[in-house]
Amino acid sequence: MDIDSLLLAHGLGGGAGQNVGEGIVARLQVAPGETVTAGDVVEYINGNVRKTKAEFTKDTPTALNFEVGQNVQAVGACKLDENRAFIAYKVQNGTNALWHAAALIMTIDDAGNMSVGSPVVFEAAHTNQEPKHMTPVLVDTDKVLLMYVLRYNNTNAHHVRSVVVSTANNVISFGLVKDPPYGFQNNDKILADLLETNKAIVAWRDGSSGTELRFSIATVSGMTVTYTQPWAMTSVEGYRACLLVLSPTRVFVAWNSQSSPYSLYARLLKVNGSTIDFVDNAFASIGFYEASYCWAAKSGPDRICLVTSLPHNTATGGYAHSFSVAGDVLTYHNSRAMIGVLAGLGLKVNFLKQDGNGTDYYVATYVNTNLDYIYFQKIAITSTNNEITFPTSFWVDGRQEFATDVFSPLLYERQGRLVMPFGSYKAGFYKGLLKGYKIRGLGSKGIALNGGTAGQTIKVGMRGVSKARGSLAAGNHQYVDDNGNITATNVNHKVGLAVASNQMIIQFPFWESRVAGDATDVIVSPGGTLTQGRVVKILPNGSVVDLTVAGAGINFGVAQPGGKVLARGVSKGHTGLRPGENYYYNTSNGIISQDQSGVFVGIAISPTELLIPKTLF
Repeated sequence: MDIDSLLLAHGLGGGAGQNVGEGIVARLQVAPGETVTAGDVVEYINGNVRKTKAEFTKDTPTALNFEVGQNVQAVGACKLDENRAFIAYKVQNGTNALWHAAALIMTIDDAGNMSVGSPVVFEAAHTNQEPKHMTPVLVDTDKVLLMYVLRYNNTNAHHVRSVVVSTANNVISFGLVKDPPYGFQNNDKILADLLETNKAIVAWRDGSSGTELRFSIATVSGMTVTYTQPWAMTSVEGYRACLLVLSPTRVFVAWNSQSSPYSLYARLLKVNGSTIDFVDNAFASIGFYEASYCWAAKSGPDRICLVTSLPHNTATGGYAHSFSVAGDVLTYHNSRAMIGVLAGLGLKVNFLKQDGNGTDYYVATYVNTNLDYIYFQKIAITSTNNEITFPTSFWVDGRQEFATDVFSPLLYERQGRLVMPFGSYKAGFYKGLLKGYKIRGLGSKGIALNGGTAGQTIKVGMRGVSKARGSLAAGNHQYVDDNGNITATNVNHKVGLAVASNQMIIQFPFWESRVAGDATDVIVSPGGTLTQGRVVKILPNGSVVDLTVAGAGINFGVAQPGGKVLARGVSKGHTGLRPGENYYYNTSNGIISQDQSGVFVGIAISPTELLIPKTLF
């Protein structure tokens, strides 16, 4: 891949013919049931556009039943790819009250329609046995490592079990069931996450000696799995813990003490081949948050959101906690009480996406104390100070009357869906249920240049110079509000910079505005005096001129061959550059040199090309 294509693929813009002196326009159809007005901020989902919401919002969900009439519980799920999921659960036979365990494959098409295959039983019903805590991990293409617990009701013993599952061609087949070493378990959930292809870290709370957490490396080969000898967090009450793989060698783990002072802790572990150990000094004592459940998600290897529920001495409530990782240093930043009523049942947190300002967005999902409502809580964590906010109030879907003890939300970005599989009980009737919530705010963004209704094709400005409605004040940054309207009021989601009363530069990527479609370059004539290879400015009247020209303006790019201007990417037409070295520009005349008293502009990648990694404005 050439450097221009590489930059474009990673959202760095630029390359010849794609720069801020041009606007990239896509022609796209308005989505079914939607109406778009010129000037709306829209999002691109599955080849269609719809007016976006700046915040994560939920529309009316779709629903699909499975195992109708059966008592479905302990639902665990993992995505197989962008159109499928593997779902495992336990089922109670109504005639003799015995439990068996089964699995099926869910398919979701690009329009968000769901279907399920036939269930396949992998743990048959047996007197005094009950399967629990289904925890699947996708370890390779069409291959799942399924961890679960088998409870022996007559002795109240709990054994950790595992099996490798093939889902090739949408056909489920199972390998041999295998118990990891010392797999006695204290009726707590199983922890598992992928380290790398065919290799996972698994953990359970030991019930044979104390209450410590035991960890093991599971390696899958074909349809079999092998385990390392367990490593224990000695003298640690690993109560209701969670783990999150940050990289193949670093793992985040959080847990609670079961006895006073009921504190919540977190730390980093290191993985070296088959060896697991503590990372020295990477430990955090968070406070008194005796969690009935906790779960963690990440926006990358260095930023973490942990959610917990049911603080000590409180019947309801929950918290979000923010962490960052720098090398081997784990930093706990702050905690904030979530809105709403938490029982902790099914508590999970999913990373949604990061906006152009570096703010991470997550959604926590859970069931309330009475087991009759699904709650959603949006969580935002800023990049500057890791501050936690709740951009929107909690949202509730009910009345469900759950039989389930857990569920596993699955985020499908391409379809704009958050799929929730769980067991439901209502009015004396049991069933498994899949609910697909339409999610706004996930798609690539642009600005509608004209209006249209469902099925009509409109033009959407994706980046560069774009027409804008209303009377803008040149030099002011523009934002999008919660309803998808452009405003000069700082509401966190920056769209771009006004350069004239009816034009603005879309500050790509304000929401990673990449789109596959019919994209056409629309040339915008600068209309001013330019010197190739220099940094230039744009004046309030929209003309682009050298920095030596009188008048206050905004420094925003480098003049290119052919009278164009580049704000980000690979700048062409230079001479005598030294590859690999930094270059700066003089704020008085725009001349680019290696004089470090100027402002950094880019890195030379050839004698004639300068890589501009980010915009100057």
